[in-house]
This record gives sequence, C-alpha cells and structure tokens, in this order.
Amino acid sequence: MAVFRHRDKAIWVYMNLTWILLGFVGWTLGLLFVLTLFRMSGDQDRSARRHQKRLDPYSDVTITQAGTT
Repeated sequence: MAVFRHRDKAIWVYMNLTWILLGFVGWTLGLLFVLTLFRMSGDQDRSARRHQKRLDPYSDVTITQAGTT
C-alpha cells in the first residue's frame, strides 16, 4: 500500500509542476504578445503624426522620436 501512495504522490507533484510550467509559459507568451501590440501601436501612432504634419505643417501635432515619451 505504501508504495502505491508514494508513486501517486510523485505523479501528483509531477502534474502540479507541469501545470505551473504551462501557466508560466502561457503568461510569458501573453505578455510578449501584449508588448508587441503596444510597440506596433506606438509605431503606427508615430507614423500617423508624421503623416498629419506633412499634410498640414501648421497643425498642432507633437512629433516624437522612437523610444521617447
């Protein structure tokens, strides 16, 4: 009986570690996806500001450089 309990406990610990690692990988991929979307949004916003400034040089548009706020 004791052998079965130890084996079951080992399988339970292995499954818990597997779920923890899968969760960590999922959160990491999700964070990378969101950060990529933020960067794409910033690039698109910067491009739109420059385009608007070219269309109307006297418009009140703040032109920013990449990497600055």
